[in-house]
Formats: sequence, C-alpha cells, structure tokens
Amino acid sequence: MGSSQVDIVFSAGKGEPSIPDKGLRTLANKLRQTWSVETSPDVFESNMLSRSKMVIFAGVTEKFFTAELAILQRFVSVQKGFVVFLVGAETRPEMTANLNVFLEEYGMSINSEAVIKRSFNPKYLIPKEALITDAYLQKMTINNDKASAEQEAILFPFGATLKVGKPAIPLLTTGANCLPAHKAICALYSTPTSGRILLLTSAHVFHDNFIEKEQNLTLVERLFGLVFAENLPRVLPDEGDLQEWQPYLDIAELANRVAPVADISFELPSDLRKVYDSSFDISDLAKIGKVVLAYRQLGLAREPLSLVAPNFQGLYPNLQLAIYPPPFADAPLPPLDFFDFNAEFLSEREKLNQIFSDMADQKELKQYISTVFSALAMEIPSGWSARSPKDMLELITRNIMALKSESWLQ
Repeated sequence: MGSSQVDIVFSAGKGEPSIPDKGLRTLANKLRQTWSVETSPDVFESNMLSRSKMVIFAGVTEKFFTAELAILQRFVSVQKGFVVFLVGAETRPEMTANLNVFLEEYGMSINSEAVIKRSFNPKYLIPKEALITDAYLQKMTINNDKASAEQEAILFPFGATLKVGKPAIPLLTTGANCLPAHKAICALYSTPTSGRILLLTSAHVFHDNFIEKEQNLTLVERLFGLVFAENLPRVLPDEGDLQEWQPYLDIAELANRVAPVADISFELPSDLRKVYDSSFDISDLAKIGKVVLAYRQLGLAREPLSLVAPNFQGLYPNLQLAIYPPPFADAPLPPLDFFDFNAEFLSEREKLNQIFSDMADQKELKQYISTVFSALAMEIPSGWSARSPKDMLELITRNIMALKSESWLQ
C-alpha cells in the first residue's frame, strides 16, 4: 500500500463482518466510479487517516478505545475529514454505549429500539426488513443543483433509530409505514470549520444482499454525494415530520393489573384497590324455613323461580358467520392413455401402409385381409352377413369399381 492520497478507506480492524471484498463488493464498485477506494486492517495504527478524506466503519463488533475516538475527533476537527458509521440494531449495547459517548458531542446517539414494518409485505417476509416509502426529510440539493430527491422507497433491513439534536441534521426517518413511526434513522453533522460525520443506523442497507433492492443504490449516490459536496445547504426539516424519542410504559406490567370496565358512571379514586371488595360473603340455608312460612302467611303460591333472560348492551357488532363460496372442482382430464391416436387421426392410406409394414413378414393372408378391411371402414350394405376373406375382397372391389365409374362419368 503506497503513500498516495485516497478518497475513501474502509475499516477492517474492528471486527467488521462486511468489507469491500466480502459483503460490500457492490457498494465499493459503485463508489469507485467516482472516488478511489481502499481497505485498511487498522486505520488507527497506520498513516491511513492522514492521507484519506473519508473512513467508513460498517457494522463494527469491537469496542472503540478512548485513544481511537480521540484520533477520530482530530480527524474531523483538524483534518476536516469525513467519518461514516453504519451501525444497526444487531450491535451489542456495550458497543453502542462507547460509540454514543463520541457521537453525543456532535448531536447524535443510537437508540436500542429496532425498526420493523407495520404491515405484511409479500416481497420481504422478515419483520425487520422494513420498506420505507417516505424516508427523505431533506431536499438533498448538492452544489446548487436543482435536482432534488423525491420520495423513493428504500429497504432498511435490521436497522435502529437514533436521537438527533443540534448541530446534527436528520436526513432520513422511518416514515409512517414502520414502527416506531417518524423516527430518525440517518443524520449528518457538518460545520464550516470542521469535517462531517454521517450516521446511518443499519449495517445491512448497503450489503450485497440488499443494495440492489428498491432504491438503495440511489440512496448511496445521494448520501455520499452529500458528504463530499463542497457547499452543503443548511436546511432544517419540518419539526412536524420528526418525533422525539420518548420512553413507553411497561405494557406487560399494565396488562397484569385489574382494569375497570369501559362504561364508568362514577369518579374513580386515585387508588383503584378501594373500588374492589376482597372480603368473602357468607351464605347459608338458615333462612329458607322462614321464607317458606312467609308464603303461607301471605297466601301466595310458591312457584319455582323463572329465569330472567339478561339483556346485555354489547359494544361490538352482532356475530355474523363468514360465508365463503364453495370450491368447485374442475373437470377431470380425459384418459388419454385409453385412446388409440393412430386409429383416430391417421388417414386410410397411412393406416394401410402401417398395416403392410407390420404384417409384411406374416404368411397368414386371411388375417391381413381382415385387418385391411377393418382399417378401410367401408359402408357395409344391408343384408350383408358374409365375413369370409373372399366376401371382404368382393366388397372392396365393388367399392373401387363404383368410385372409378363415378370419376369416369364426371
């Protein structure tokens, strides 16, 4: 490896499972169309950072040391270099915790919540392979070019969300078709006096298995073109398009608690345990005799109690049976194995030639005449009952003479 300048260097010294030679081959070939690309087993020990413009960490699995983060900080602030982190939801918390300490100085931090799709998609069966159709927050205008990014669908596999604050700028969100909705998944840090840091919370979005699906290749052009752009526009997104990260209640714990019914006509106390009486009621048969005696004294007829049908006010519509149309069976295929296709489709001349070739070596003349007679399928006159070979030849001769006479008269 020489000492010449290089535009992009991929790190391969932090346990990255994907490198340009394995897993990121398509991404590297795409970047080589515009910039020079190399791979370094250790970007911190060698002089790689001093002669490169951008370093990419794709799915790191090893912890960053404090000295390494200090080198990256000098690379961004002093050398004005570009750093790209591709970190997904599969990264262990102890890895992201150390990295978040570095990213929080630039207004970014990785959350521990994964991104999943909201509804079923037959193209991508795994829930964490999220299809985002409204991911772009920014009009990615590069170098005053009027062409801007439309709402193109991207495949975001095995990704996480992130928190973004100033001075970082969110670029992509999960949109409305994923859970959690409208959470940032890509952010960019950039100031006029320093370099830039791009954070994309998915290590698989540019993998060879996913980069050619949907518009992920277009996303490569837009993100890397934005990082290398000379004049980066400072356009902040609409605050209504991005939701802040907030913790949720423990739904599993709340589900185990006793909840009141929906129709409540009185004010509930602050302590719900006061509404329920946990004491047991005592019931016995000691009063049955006095009740029967009261019927006699009042002159009332003692009849068995009748069942009063309860009248429930249902909150749900009446049950209706799901009726499906009966599955009609198709007609069975014709039993072609029982048909003699030669007997059905061959002409009389072809039938005679086949009979002659099959029975040429046989000396049984009667069998040959009978087979030829059956193959001709001639119209038998009424009253004709003879079945000898001589009679068959006579009938064949008469038919030939009749055809000859008709052709002569014409």
